[in-house]
Amino acid sequence: MTDNAVVTTAVVVLVARQNVMYARLVLIPAWRARRFFHGV
Repeated sequence: MTDNAVVTTAVVVLVARQNVMYARLVLIPAWRARRFFHGV
């Protein structure tokens, strides 16, 4: 049980980090572009 919990936690953390990286790469530029177009 303990080993499975540790592995699961590690996988969740790694996936979360990747999701944050992708979110920064994709969502932030998209949000800036959207804000820019709305500003115009």
